Amino acid sequence: MESKNFVGKLRGDRIIWGIIILLSIFSIFVVYSTGSKLGDPLHKESLWFLIRGHVFYLLLGFLVMYVMSNINYRWIGRFSKIGFLIALLLVFLTFLFGENVGDAKRSLKIFGISFQTIQLAEVLFIIYFAQWISRLKGEINNLKRALIPMVIYIGITCILITSQKTSGGIIMGVTYFMMLFISQLKKRYFFAVLGSIAVIGGLGLLIILKSNVSVFRLDTAKERIESFTGKSEVNKETIITEAAIARGGILPVPGGSILMGSVGESFSDYIYAFLIEEYGILIGMMIILLYLGLFYRIRKTAINIQSVFGAYLSIALGFFVVFQALTHMLVCVGYFPATGETLPLISRGGMSILTMSFCFSILLNISEEAKEDKKKLKEEQNRENNISVQDINT
Repeated sequence: MESKNFVGKLRGDRIIWGIIILLSIFSIFVVYSTGSKLGDPLHKESLWFLIRGHVFYLLLGFLVMYVMSNINYRWIGRFSKIGFLIALLLVFLTFLFGENVGDAKRSLKIFGISFQTIQLAEVLFIIYFAQWISRLKGEINNLKRALIPMVIYIGITCILITSQKTSGGIIMGVTYFMMLFISQLKKRYFFAVLGSIAVIGGLGLLIILKSNVSVFRLDTAKERIESFTGKSEVNKETIITEAAIARGGILPVPGGSILMGSVGESFSDYIYAFLIEEYGILIGMMIILLYLGLFYRIRKTAINIQSVFGAYLSIALGFFVVFQALTHMLVCVGYFPATGETLPLISRGGMSILTMSFCFSILLNISEEAKEDKKKLKEEQNRENNISVQDINT
């Protein structure tokens, strides 16, 4: 009875909750498996420490979702400007005083605990943009007052994120343009902006490949692109992860991995490859379907909700989460250069789990309102139908 009461208090789409729980359960098994290969005296972190920390952040993430899903997302929109300023502050503080993580300053130490603040900054930037674009409506086609300032905003925030996390800047940029595509922006303006960015991006890519500049981690991006295109030696992680996927069978074989311990980030940046090696192709396909099912439910939320801001925000955050997951998977199967992106709610992490939990809490709150809006619309349609039937009878 108590469990039923608890479930009844959960706000939001039950299917989204179910997907979150399934992903979290899978993550515990896979992080334990990868950790068991690294939990020897030669490594700094023991297996117990690894899994304990992961489970702790998962539980903390569920607490965040449970609490924040009861807070109206409109309040988050009202304070989006403050969130934007906090994101800027986090980026600059991390740039000035941050710790190096993967050859880039991404982490701030607060009270002795390291937080990868760049992930939270990405979400706050997207929330602010969703609020901005929802208020513009048809005015978005005004070049001076709307479109040009928005393009400048996109450029600046993507550059800020790219300076510390190249793939994060790309994912944010794609998310921004997806929002512009579904907005009331005229398609000729959209494709003009997209074309301009493509030209600038192409020139930037050419500069990266032809130069030896190390600013903004361009040297790292160059190495990864050249490795992916075959112009330089393929890195060890790529070879091992592709071999791990090739070893994956149809059905799960727990404990059957022999390659997990060969990659230091097997429990984060490359976890999908080792998930397939140990738990099989069917489970790997199931994970893909869970993320796609998540976006399908989020799309239904955007269709049913009456709030313009709610629709934009749900699509933006949902796309951001799922696109990150697909990017991680493409890297693992060798169809995209190495990015360092984690698999949401599955990869081991602290701030990444909490940030994704924050995203899911907003999505759950929006889905709750969408459910109520759909119910109201159905009641109105029933009333109109009843009135029409009465008119016909009279």
